[in-house]
Amino acid sequence: MVSKEVFYRCDQVLINQIKRWAYRKNTDKSREWIWNKYFIRDGSRNWIFGFEYVCGGIKDKFTLRKLADIPIRRHIKVKCEANPFAPSWNGYLR
Repeated sequence: MVSKEVFYRCDQVLINQIKRWAYRKNTDKSREWIWNKYFIRDGSRNWIFGFEYVCGGIKDKFTLRKLADIPIRRHIKVKCEANPFAPSWNGYLR
């Protein structure tokens, strides 16, 4: 399975759970009020869990990062004949 697809699906599940939590916590409030209280908009993303704050006159925001933004790093397989105890493989294994 491709990890980007798994991360994307985890992001979807997580944001839906956060939305459900916010709706359950504030049953007497409208959805617009809940969105303005708990979520912010950034570019094309609308449902970002976070908040904006001012610290020392500088406006900043704290958001929940997306798992799908994690870079995928490919790893090189170790040769099966590599022996950590043989001095001839010292340059390869270090």
